[in-house]
Order: sequence, then C-alpha cells, then structure tokens
Amino acid sequence: AFDGQLALNQVTALTVPEMEGRSLGTPGQQIAAQYIADEMASSGLQKGGSASTYFQERFHDFGRLESVPELAINDGGPSLESGQDFAAYAGLNMTDGEAAGKVRFMGIGKPHPGVSVGWRVSYPELERADYTGEILLAVTDENARVLSWRVPRDGLLVVTDDPENLQKAYTLSGRSGKQWNMFTGETTGEETPSLWISEETGNRLLAGTGLTVADLREQVDDLSYESLLEMPLEVEVDMAVQGALQERWPVKHVIGYRPGDFGYELCADCLDKEMVVVMAQYDNPPPGPNGVVSPGANDNASGVAVMLEAIRVLDQAEYQPRRSFLFIAYSG
Repeated sequence: AFDGQLALNQVTALTVPEMEGRSLGTPGQQIAAQYIADEMASSGLQKGGSASTYFQERFHDFGRLESVPELAINDGGPSLESGQDFAAYAGLNMTDGEAAGKVRFMGIGKPHPGVSVGWRVSYPELERADYTGEILLAVTDENARVLSWRVPRDGLLVVTDDPENLQKAYTLSGRSGKQWNMFTGETTGEETPSLWISEETGNRLLAGTGLTVADLREQVDDLSYESLLEMPLEVEVDMAVQGALQERWPVKHVIGYRPGDFGYELCADCLDKEMVVVMAQYDNPPPGPNGVVSPGANDNASGVAVMLEAIRVLDQAEYQPRRSFLFIAYSG
C-alpha cells in the first residue's frame, strides 16, 4: 500500500520556498517542524514530545559564515577558488578571523589506548607547544581535531580526502576556539580561521620538499603512539574566515508515538516492553554567505517523506503493532 507518488508529494511540500531549505537559523525550519507534526497527527500518531506536544525543543549554538572564505598562497601561482580549492572547515571549534604567516606541517601519531579519555586524548609534547604566528597544516581530519583542541596557532589548513567536502554545506561549530591552559587555569588566545583544502592545494604547499600529501599520510600512519612529525615549509599563506556566533537558536525534534499491544503481565519476554525507533533528519545547515538556499530534496526531504508515507500506510491499514513505535524527525 506504500504510494511512491504520495511520498514524492511530501518531498514537494517540504521543499517549498517558505521552508527555506529547512535550514538551521531560519524561520523555515520551524515551519517545516510544524508541517511534519501536522502530518503525524493526521495519520493518527500520538504526541511523543514534551508537555503533550509533538515537539522536543532544544537550543543550539553554531557558527554562521558572514562572507566567502579567502585563501591565497604567496608563491606566484594561480589564485585559489572557494568551493573548489578550499572551504570553511567544520571542526570542533568555531572558525573565524584572519591569519598570515608561514605554514608548518604537523603529523600526530595515534593516541595511546591506555591514556585516551573520549576524544580528549593525551599528547605530552603538545601540552606546552605554541605555534602562534604560524599556519598549521594537517593531512587528516583526525590530526586536525587534535590540533584544534590542543595547540595555539594563527590558522589551520586541513587536507580533505573527499573533494565533495569542499562543495557541501556544513553546520559550523559554535564552540569557542580559545585555549584553556591546564597548568595556569587561564584562558588565552582568540578564535582562529580553519579551512579545508584540496589535495592539489596541499601538494602545492609542499612543492620543493620532494613530498606529497600521500607521502605524509603514509608517514603519519607509521608514527608511534603520541609521537609528532613536524616540518616547517618555506611558503606563506593569507587566509580569512568571517564567522559569527549564533547562540541558543531554538530547534525542534518532532516526535510521534504509536503504542504497542499490552502483553501478559507475567510473560518473560513481552513485546510491549520493546520499542522500534524510526528516525530521519529533516533540517539542513544554515544558508551560506551568498544567501543561496538549497531545497535539500534528496538530503533529506526524501527520508522524511518516506517516513511520513510509512506512517500513513500503518494508519490506513489500522495496523496494531505488538512493539511500540516512536517516529522522530530530528534536527541534526
């Protein structure tokens, strides 16, 4: 009974201009949440959110790009193009500011499994390191995340292994990039710019060293636990990212509930004690600095549409599940 055309109609409804791509930081995101809640109600789902509603409201901090990022290599070569050669890096911390200086490659070995605590791992050689005045270059996202958390620097360049990362929109972090010194208890520094760069751009920075990005990735893979590999490069870059912090933006997860049958009170394995959770992300990252909004039809209006059509089919069939179902359209 699943109707593909009805699901496609849902995609159309979720991508109308009023929903602004269901983008974080726009009123259109709230309009989309209300639309999804209304569709859940029309298909007989009970309210699964807070205070007898379909909504669970949260507040998010995020970074918003105010202008197109900039990057220039001072080697006399051709100009670089945003979205092709570089893009804003969606790392752990907020990206913002201007930087100019020489580039230093930094390779970091794997954290020792005996001292790792979540993603805040131990690198003794980095605890007191200070690369103020320099632009650090990382050839893996894992290395970049350690550097962005641990090391004072003026800027960070991260070579991506997927060219599509330079074209996609991301929700940028709203976490402060300022450094907290565990020895003095003081917070120092300021927000610094961070950019993805293409492998071709990375190789251009390495020109004259006899090495490529692929070579350095192999060397990083071979590093022992907690060890570092550093190489100052004789090339200077200018970079700028104009980012603004958006604090406590309200977002809504939309939650509908279909209860299962009650089992026998004394049964050992009652199905009504179990729940099936079906989830689809409905929103998108904030619009870029050019103001262009992507309708996000395939990513992920289509996922929400399939979920809503499945809910409609269950309601039309008067299906009574043994396990309870929780349907969640969430803000990601």
